[in-house]
Amino acid sequence: MTLIRKCISCGGRFNKFSMIRINKPPNYPDDGEITVLNIGDETYFPGRSCYICCNMECFKKAKKSSRISRSFKCKICNDVYDKIENIISLSEN
Repeated sequence: MTLIRKCISCGGRFNKFSMIRINKPPNYPDDGEITVLNIGDETYFPGRSCYICCNMECFKKAKKSSRISRSFKCKICNDVYDKIENIISLSEN
């Protein structure tokens, strides 16, 4: 069984384990921080998650239009965007 998730930027549907997962804990910002999980990481975190494909253009589009912020209904700090950008740049090499 293949687990398919939708990219918050391009809307493409991809295998869950080929995407970057961004997780917001249930009591954010009081308890916990937003976590960026590497491609294929199966670690479980409670809360709300969104996925983005490993494409730099897709990431730039999501950052410019604040798709992650809208998905979580909260402000996203630049550290989260930096982590996502690093993962994508490493996967493209």
